[in-house]
Amino acid sequence: MNYEGEAWAKVSQWAPGCAQSKFSVWVQRKAAALWERDKKKLVARGTLIPETNDNEKRANYRQAIYKAIVDMMENVCPYTGYPLQWDKIGTWDNEEAKKRGKDYKKNFAFLPTVDHKNAEPESDFVICSWVANDAKNDLPYDEFVDLCRVVVTFADRKSPSTL
Repeated sequence: MNYEGEAWAKVSQWAPGCAQSKFSVWVQRKAAALWERDKKKLVARGTLIPETNDNEKRANYRQAIYKAIVDMMENVCPYTGYPLQWDKIGTWDNEEAKKRGKDYKKNFAFLPTVDHKNAEPESDFVICSWVANDAKNDLPYDEFVDLCRVVVTFADRKSPSTL
């Protein structure tokens, strides 16, 4: 099934100023980057099928990204509940990031990004905020939530003067 049109309809509803061309490029880049990263993991595990067609896998990943968007019931990060800022896709400036560092990156905390649902190299994704995906890293959802609980519990026990 082709989810592209349905995905674009949702994104254009959530970010009316977002250009379809930027959205399409974003999906293509995400799919390519995710497949390349997953392919390295599969090679390292010795489980990559030798006759794997990269173009087919990237197309499969694009469809999985579109499906993840279509499956979203509302425009929020599933980890934080904060609204995703689709209007920020395609606006990252490497030169500005070099100049301003983490202060620049903070402006993109709720930029939508693509996360593996189960931290496995497969095309099963969820759309989330960049800041949450960065924090989650390669943890499966349950382990990420457990880690967050540990962090909050520890923070609640510490006095502000020890920070």
